[in-house]
Amino acid sequence: MITNKRKNPLLIPVSQDLLPVLPGLAIFAVSLTASLIFSGTGYFSATGLQLSFCALFISNVFTILYLYIKKKLAVNTLVTVIIFQGIALRICYMLFTDAGTRTYDVYRGWGHLDYIRYIAKHLALPPVNKCQTYHPPVHHIISAIAFNTGKLFTRNEFLWLKLVQAAGTLLNAATLILFYKLLKKLNIAPAALAISVSVFAFHPTNIYFSARINNDNAMLFFYVTAFYFLFCWLNDNSIKNLVLLALFSSLAVLTKLSGIMLFPIIAVVFTINLLKNRMEYRKYIRQFTVFGLIYFPLSLSYQLRNYVLFGQSFGYVPSVGVGFTPNIHNLIGVPAGNMLENPFNNGGLHGGQFFLEFLLKSSLFGEWKYSDLEKPAILLLLLAVLNLFPPLIYLISARKKIIGNREYIFILNLLIPFFLAVKFRTDYPIACSQDFRYIAPVLVSVAYFLGKAVACIPDRFKPVKVFTTASIMAFCALSSAFVLLLAGYD
Repeated sequence: MITNKRKNPLLIPVSQDLLPVLPGLAIFAVSLTASLIFSGTGYFSATGLQLSFCALFISNVFTILYLYIKKKLAVNTLVTVIIFQGIALRICYMLFTDAGTRTYDVYRGWGHLDYIRYIAKHLALPPVNKCQTYHPPVHHIISAIAFNTGKLFTRNEFLWLKLVQAAGTLLNAATLILFYKLLKKLNIAPAALAISVSVFAFHPTNIYFSARINNDNAMLFFYVTAFYFLFCWLNDNSIKNLVLLALFSSLAVLTKLSGIMLFPIIAVVFTINLLKNRMEYRKYIRQFTVFGLIYFPLSLSYQLRNYVLFGQSFGYVPSVGVGFTPNIHNLIGVPAGNMLENPFNNGGLHGGQFFLEFLLKSSLFGEWKYSDLEKPAILLLLLAVLNLFPPLIYLISARKKIIGNREYIFILNLLIPFFLAVKFRTDYPIACSQDFRYIAPVLVSVAYFLGKAVACIPDRFKPVKVFTTASIMAFCALSSAFVLLLAGYD
């Protein structure tokens, strides 16, 4: 029986929660080492990485079963195992994925790699705003530090880039842990905690992010960190929490301009709290002023710099043409037959004009096609669609209760990015402008509501609860398997 024995305020579960993970980690480390030694190339083999992940998974399954039989399985222990299994998947994916594989705008003139190289070499921002240098620089500065660190140990640029990817994997793992910390702060039910963390740990988008050297991954890290401190501030209206909220919100925008979609959420939360505490309005106005004095100068600094130097407009996005005519039909229409016949997207300018179809497919597979993986891809698509229903039913049935508590923040985190995605594809009507990566922070809300939906199913509907849980776990398992199968694809 799973029990929730204690609250743990630390970053990573420790003590008895960590002990059951250690045997699996030892097996994983030995398996990785063996994969490197016996590959015969000096690099990790794809098969070796797949087997290493499976060895850790088998070890963790036996550990969980043993603790469950002995009635010693605490929810913190279970979630710790899930987190480390998710981190292991990120490590394996990063090791078998090159810097230019399943990513965007890396090897172009002034693409992300040139942006990183310039900062690493000159310790300065690029003198142009071409291609990807219109983006704010925080991610590229972090990557340049990793790039230069690699130069201290080897002359092999492949390994320098692999260190950049490893830094991204570290940030992605930290994002997962921060999501867990956020759920602990909200004191959600043990079942909801385990399911929410599982979805966030094994969703394909999160895994793909961990190896890319573009700025999506770093933006998600700063966004989730700021989201976490928003709840810290709600629990304790201290200046410390407010400053950290303003700082990390600014860093999200200074990493990628789409990080600004967190600001309307913060503004709504501030407004509601001011209205609830009207008698203390002076205190809240002072705090909001402090937030603004930090957030706006930092967030706008790079946009202002590029405006002064290059005349770049605020909110500038380079236009690459028109791929289709946006209308209500391709906005809300879903070609179900095409989804089953062709589970992968047609990326680029043309094709994939159906918004919801492209958004869902890109969340699972990006903008690429994988021959011989159509059958598992279709099954993953079906599971993803099936798992959309529990949170929708939960939101409809609990709508009055949600309005009265802090779950409205998670709803805003769904709606605001979604409507911005609609606007973006309308302003730039090409297939790739509908990619899920632009609104990846909605995964925080999706994972949260999936967990809440399962936990709120009454005991009298136990078969429904078991089926829903099984469906979510099947999605997580198949997602992991699909990601591992990508080791054979460029």
